[in-house]
Amino acid sequence: MNRNVKISALVNTLNEADNIERCLRSLLWCDEIIVVDMNSTDGTVDIAHDMGARIILTDLPHGKVEPARQTGIDASTGDWILILDADEVLPSEIIPVLQQIAYEEQYHVVRILVRDVWWGKKLLHIGNNFVTRFFKSGALKYGGDIHSRGIVYDKSKAYTMPVNELLAIDHYCVNSLDGIVERAVRYSRFEADWMMENNVHYSIWRHLRSIVGQVYLYSIKYHFWKDGIRGFFALTFLMLHSHLNWVRLWEYDRNISEDLKSHEIGPLLK
Repeated sequence: MNRNVKISALVNTLNEADNIERCLRSLLWCDEIIVVDMNSTDGTVDIAHDMGARIILTDLPHGKVEPARQTGIDASTGDWILILDADEVLPSEIIPVLQQIAYEEQYHVVRILVRDVWWGKKLLHIGNNFVTRFFKSGALKYGGDIHSRGIVYDKSKAYTMPVNELLAIDHYCVNSLDGIVERAVRYSRFEADWMMENNVHYSIWRHLRSIVGQVYLYSIKYHFWKDGIRGFFALTFLMLHSHLNWVRLWEYDRNISEDLKSHEIGPLLK
């Protein structure tokens, strides 16, 4: 058992002034805190700097956290790396568990449950996922795809934390209606860009299937109604997010089609 282990915490930010202090306070036990900022304009960097974080400024595409995460990983000096989003908080109860895993080195990658918090209340059924957020340096690498969960080099060394309320990351994903709508609109650009890059084009059947799939998944598997009115809101906003992705893709396809038509018809009109 090696107790001389250095743990680096990594947070990526884009205009997270309302969240960053709460997040970083839960990471003060780490040996190093790195904040990779994607051109924030709201004072996020100043707050993080005042709390002792090492700041890395990047010109990577706004909101695409995956390449920014890899930038932070490459810059870290820790033996182990812990990743949080700026709107997440690590509970104090999980700290000794993570430290023990790092000391023993039986595992190299740890998947942790993330609990969504909507308007101040945790959702216990809908929107909760296990994600890889704690890993030995060199055990994981992020690509450039949106929502990439990272490439694990040795899955035999992966460990999934038990389902325990005290051992779950709190994700404060919704504090206001304006915030979640803005987020859905912003992410629709990244999602549509990804679909275009992968030669996915608009289809009304794919559009409908995506929305119906959300209803089926969160009704049959997650029982959204067990989370009350917030569960219902979560379902409808997930449907909205999916809907906006396909509308954005339709816009892209429509613009490309109109450009092609103008190039084809233009010379004939001269």
